[in-house]
Amino acid sequence: MSEVNALESRLLSVPNLDSKGDKEEYLNAVFRGEVDFPLANGGMGIDFSGSTFAAEMMNNNAIGSASLSAHGYELLRPGLKIDGKELHEYSAKERIALLEVYNRSSVERIIKEVREKCEYGVFGANIMHIVHHFGSTLEDVIKSGEIDILNIGAGMPNKGFLKRLNEEDAQHIRYEPIVSSVFAARMIMRTALKNDGRIPDAFYVELPTIAGGHLGWLKDDHEHPERFDPNTIYNDMRDMIDGMLEQYGIKKKHIPIIFAGGYAFQDQIESAPGEGVAMATPLLLSQESGMPNETITEQYLNPDIGVITDQMSPTGFWSRRLDTPHTERTDESIKHNVSRCVGCVLENCKYLLGASDVEKDANYCIGHDLSRARFGLPNGTLFVNANIKELRDSGIYERDGELYVPEIKEILHALFRMNAPA
Repeated sequence: MSEVNALESRLLSVPNLDSKGDKEEYLNAVFRGEVDFPLANGGMGIDFSGSTFAAEMMNNNAIGSASLSAHGYELLRPGLKIDGKELHEYSAKERIALLEVYNRSSVERIIKEVREKCEYGVFGANIMHIVHHFGSTLEDVIKSGEIDILNIGAGMPNKGFLKRLNEEDAQHIRYEPIVSSVFAARMIMRTALKNDGRIPDAFYVELPTIAGGHLGWLKDDHEHPERFDPNTIYNDMRDMIDGMLEQYGIKKKHIPIIFAGGYAFQDQIESAPGEGVAMATPLLLSQESGMPNETITEQYLNPDIGVITDQMSPTGFWSRRLDTPHTERTDESIKHNVSRCVGCVLENCKYLLGASDVEKDANYCIGHDLSRARFGLPNGTLFVNANIKELRDSGIYERDGELYVPEIKEILHALFRMNAPA
């Protein structure tokens, strides 16, 4: 590889740290704006950014973030026996309890594996508010003492959560809520300031006009992409943050703003406002991600497969994914999924609410379809951002005229030297 260029030097800038004390000092400098904010990866569920992925990011001097939303997905593996019984042989209450057990075991395993590979690297976790086991996962993360940055999305934090992060045992964690608008950021700030809760240490701004997975679009936002101009959002958020701190008599605090969704190539990254960037889909197409190589080459890199954005996810959020089939709604498939429901989003699940209507053309089962993608099975839901065509055309994923799945370090090295294909 050629020598490190300016972009790599700025974004792959986490030093090789020798102790927790060194890491704390470094993170203080990052969040005060005294040193460059390093690249982070998006937390891609279910488990696509797992322990191998996060550790590899950290070993490349970036922030490695693991997805910890429904991370006990192994429970949904077809044919799995739990104490001699298959999942559908347990009651609904028992299945929900089993997911919590699998989640806890998975959190412990992921953290242990990452820290064995990268003891003092900067380790992040991504959790969705909407998942039913959010509270127990949050406690597992806090009590581990090993997570440095916590990204929370898919829902607005309540005052109880923000107070919990203000407790002494959670002070080692930097809190970065995922937002898509100044309105959402303002609501989070107001809730914290009015209730003696934790003020965000940074904001992670995901642009729904191009990001993959679940999107922060409300009402008719998707018809008005101009609402998501990054420079406008950045300037308005800066004004909002400064104004609210002054209103509540809080000493001015530097709160970095990190942009994600569509930042991949050199020119895109260099044009980003804010203090840092994060990326997901380009790194999903790597050897270290949990995505099977065959899924990457045959579907993600297939020029004949387009991208679809709709509200078919049972969470109620818009989402962006590859235009591939999900499990067809039939009496049999609905019965199968409901009998194996582990309550991943429980009361928020539109699939369960519509389970009595086979003809209802809405909502796939996210638990089963996302886990099928992770297992490499047909009809899995494949989340993707909107610039997949640029990635396909870049040549990064080709070698000797054949499709190829590179390592993370190869992808980063290429992206930092290449402008987006026209």
